Formats: sequence, structure tokens, C-alpha cells
Amino acid sequence: MISIGVSHLLSGNAYGSPSRVPWAMYVWSDYRHPTQLYEIFLALAIFTLVLPKVLPAHAPGIRFAQFVSLSALARVFLEAFRGDSVLWLDGYRAAQVMGLLVLIICIVLLRQWERIEPNEASIW
Repeated sequence: MISIGVSHLLSGNAYGSPSRVPWAMYVWSDYRHPTQLYEIFLALAIFTLVLPKVLPAHAPGIRFAQFVSLSALARVFLEAFRGDSVLWLDGYRAAQVMGLLVLIICIVLLRQWERIEPNEASIW
């Protein structure tokens, strides 16, 4: 995910909406939100939470579901600042709608897995 943010930054893709915040970047003839940098920072945050086992996981698949849910949450946040998103349903961005659906599914799965005892979680 970090490399995707870096590639977006280097190529100018996934640019932000016009903005006058002090940290705005000059891209495509306007000052814009640096959504590529937001994406990199969020990917680093997700990496530091999920990889070194900061979040508890006592069953197979939980760490992956945590990663997917945090990634979906990051996508919902990032799309609010994007200037090149596909719009659906009264201005909602397609990636935000999909991110919310994925987030809801992951939360339901994580809540179900939370009730499983650690010794019952083994796949063997």
C-alpha cells in the first residue's frame, strides 16, 4: 500500500481536490490536497498497527480482517479529499460506498470472531 501511494505521488495520479490548506501541493495547475501523502501516511499507520501485532488477534484470519477493515476506513477518509473520484448517488464517491460496505462486512466478521475462544479458533 505504501508503494501505491508513492507511485500515485510520482505519477500525479489520485490527486486531491483544490485546497488552500498550508500543506497543499501544486498539481495540475492548482493547489490541491496532497492525497498521495495522506495515503502513504495512512498505509504506514496501518502497517504499524497490524504487522507488529499491536492489535490483538487470537484466531486465523483476524489480522487479515483488521488489515482490510483499516484499509477500507482509510479509503473512505481519503476519497473525501480526492479530486478525481467517480461520483455515485447524489455525490457519494464510488470508492467511499465500496469502502463502507467492506468496512461493515469486516466489522461483522470481527465481532463474530471476537466471541470465539482462542482454543476453538484453531483450524486443525
